[in-house]
Amino acid sequence: MHPKMSQSTKDEVMNKLRGRYARAGQQHKRKLIDQAIDSGCLVGS
Repeated sequence: MHPKMSQSTKDEVMNKLRGRYARAGQQHKRKLIDQAIDSGCLVGS
């Protein structure tokens, strides 16, 4: 995703990821977190 996406777009992406995360197994949860970081919605440490 574009690094300068709007806050509303970030919120929309995160809401979708939250739903997927809630239903995911442990290994898939790691991939979803990586996806959120790569998309710019989360800042990695």
